[in-house]
Amino acid sequence: MPGATIENTVVAYLDNEDNPDISNPIHSSEVAKAYGFTGPLVGGVTVWGWATETILEALGEDWLEEGWSEYSFRQPVYPGDILTIRAALNADTSSGPWDVEMINQSFFFFFSFLFFLLFSFFSYFLLLPLFFFPSLFSP
Repeated sequence: MPGATIENTVVAYLDNEDNPDISNPIHSSEVAKAYGFTGPLVGGVTVWGWATETILEALGEDWLEEGWSEYSFRQPVYPGDILTIRAALNADTSSGPWDVEMINQSFFFFFSFLFFLLFSFFSYFLLLPLFFFPSLFSP
């Protein structure tokens, strides 16, 4: 599956009431604009959830129990943004990592992710004793 790419699209929306009295008011128009943003911020957990479909399509459900990821939020997501989530398998290997990016309609990057299935590295961990304790494996 080297070179594989998976892509999904979602239109961003608030999953909360647009009210400054919510538990995290940066997700309301009034407070977000007071801090210089152009509108309410869609919650990071919500946006991360939208990437899940693409991640699971790329890695399968085993990733939920045996995988890991690193990701960084680069920009805020606003309601109405059209987000494209794209996963591309690293061309050098067929078991990972997958590079996942999320961009909006203006091609601004919101996230970049790096995903692995833990068991794809299991063989490397089995080899570690060979490198650190070679005498154990010598005749």
